[in-house]
Amino acid sequence: MSKVAIHISEPLLEVRDLKVNYKTPDGVLTAVDAVSLSVAPGESLGIVGESGAGKSSMALALMRVLPNNATMEATAMELESLDILKTPENTFRRTVRWQKISMVFQAALESLNPVIKIGDQVTEPLIVHQGTPKNMAKAEVLRLFELVSLPAETFNRYPHELSGGLKQRVLIAMSLVLRPRLLILDEPTSALDVTIQAQIMDQLKDLKKHLNLSIIFVTHDIALASDICDQLAVMYAGRIVETGPTTSILNSPQHPYTQMLLASMPLIKENIEPQFIPGDPPSFLHPPKGCRFHPRCPYVFEKCTSDEPSLINIPKHGQVKCWLFETKQ
Repeated sequence: MSKVAIHISEPLLEVRDLKVNYKTPDGVLTAVDAVSLSVAPGESLGIVGESGAGKSSMALALMRVLPNNATMEATAMELESLDILKTPENTFRRTVRWQKISMVFQAALESLNPVIKIGDQVTEPLIVHQGTPKNMAKAEVLRLFELVSLPAETFNRYPHELSGGLKQRVLIAMSLVLRPRLLILDEPTSALDVTIQAQIMDQLKDLKKHLNLSIIFVTHDIALASDICDQLAVMYAGRIVETGPTTSILNSPQHPYTQMLLASMPLIKENIEPQFIPGDPPSFLHPPKGCRFHPRCPYVFEKCTSDEPSLINIPKHGQVKCWLFETKQ
């Protein structure tokens, strides 16, 4: 079990031992396996790892929007002390989803209805779910557009009239229109060029500061996560293998997988070529015994292939799930 450090007595979000299973024709696939984390008010947590690590499944589980072939369970899943795992679906839909916790989904640029004006799409939750009069809903959305640096004329435009960067800002505005405390972002800039990506990241940092917004930032790009996140959790094959403050993990990565992720990043100021991670991520249907990273790990020894390591506390760093640190205790 891995757990991101809690900085205050009452975290905004507390998750313990979350597991997500998918029923497939070939058997049960466990995409998220005993993941624990917490997020404090105003804090941003990055969930990083390769594609297929289970990051998006974890995010969908928190929103309770998993597909029909999926099931989830957890020892606890609390948002502002509300047990959101046991909350009835109708209550969760009316009072929690989008109002306390919202999400910008992966490939979200395709989420806008092409035949409805932007303003009508963004005001709809206020009008339908909160009964806000149309003129007041428009005023609130225009205020929100200003907050995310969208021109006011965007309100009367159609999606096809907007660039990718403006569409992404619209989707962020939509996710915030009911004023949630926690925002989940799943690869929010992956479809954008680097210039627009940087603008969106700056915008998210401003929103975090001015709204005291808590953020879970899901990405395969550890460098991108480091730009906004206070804490990082590195995920591999459905499990979190290292957690800690962003600066600590960037400056002193402990788990071999984290080290390889950082080594695969291009460095602007140093003449060092990026290194690739050998091998492929394991099958979720038939994961390897012991440490799931051992088939790709340069430091593997016999115990790694048979027994799963536990989570070890590293002073002034965080936690790491690796037999290398078990042997040092």
